[in-house]
Amino acid sequence: MALPLDPSEITFEPYAPGRAYGKFVCGEDMIDRWFREKAAIHHQDRCRVVVAHAPQFDYPIGFYALAFAVHGLNRKALPAFFGQDHFAALNLEWLAVHRGLQGNGLGMILMGRVLSDFAAINDIAHVPALTLKPISEAVVPFYKRIGFVSFQPKVRGGGLLLPASDLAPAGVEPLDHIE
Repeated sequence: MALPLDPSEITFEPYAPGRAYGKFVCGEDMIDRWFREKAAIHHQDRCRVVVAHAPQFDYPIGFYALAFAVHGLNRKALPAFFGQDHFAALNLEWLAVHRGLQGNGLGMILMGRVLSDFAAINDIAHVPALTLKPISEAVVPFYKRIGFVSFQPKVRGGGLLLPASDLAPAGVEPLDHIE
């Protein structure tokens, strides 16, 4: 299915308490509930929530949330990645596309923006990796196509990691970072 909008018209802005985000629904109850009930609070003190808009829609077309995290390393999964048992990373807490726009490449556009933000943060803070915990096994192939690898056993949530050295993954066009 083709994207029903011009990607150059997509704008990204930090979450703004008081804006009308109520029409956003991705269809995953846990994500929808977090966006409705917790995004404003978490954006202020825990993570950065970025909302995507397009002029022809009166609702957000997607969003993502990034936060810093410290992870333990599973040496069996990535024995030579770091020289220590724990590492700091930028963590992709959430990434969601509006239900009516799923399956047409918008998720990859959002990931391009996430990777641009990660690159900008890495330039300043030298964060060694972008991590995430997939919400389900169904989304793992999407992230693995981008270049993420497993670094935690599935019993601990099956964390995925993209090393900062791999910031030019196949199929993702990085966008300019948020001003």
